[in-house]
Amino acid sequence: MDEEAFEAATERLKEVDKVIKGLDPAIRESAFDVLKPYVGTGTLPGEVGSSGGGNGGSGDGSGSGANSEGRSKRLLEENAGASPADNAVMCAAIWFDEYGKSPFTYEDIRGIANDLGVTISERLDNAINSAKRNGKKLFKAAGKKGTKAPTTHGELYFKEKYGVTQGSKTPPGAS
Repeated sequence: MDEEAFEAATERLKEVDKVIKGLDPAIRESAFDVLKPYVGTGTLPGEVGSSGGGNGGSGDGSGSGANSEGRSKRLLEENAGASPADNAVMCAAIWFDEYGKSPFTYEDIRGIANDLGVTISERLDNAINSAKRNGKKLFKAAGKKGTKAPTTHGELYFKEKYGVTQGSKTPPGAS
């Protein structure tokens, strides 16, 4: 490793250290595992130019673009230390950013959380069904049992809180 590459890796390691220190101690180790490739290469799994496997939770290789992954990384940094229930809502906001109002399953949210390395509620049904802001529900039932979609209030909350916009991609598995 030449001196320039060493200095770049050192800077990235310092950035990761700042992020990790701001996280709940229970997830620091797994968060570092997620960010380890960034230290060595400057890219995260699933980013353009990386050989990693992150893909927005779909597991089908469809992947998300570098811009949306950059937003996901920004959201992760801005919401470090959030509660597991708040992390689940953030993952739903990331889904909204990618796929708009398309219904999601709890497995979709778990996939996004796993890709980001964040801890979410074990009982996602409780976290999602009870998620309210200003006394208004963020999610509604959408079709099959266990599928949810954001309410209008939820969409507005995602835009205000997380700075995301309604995506237009077709969700994995949708025809």
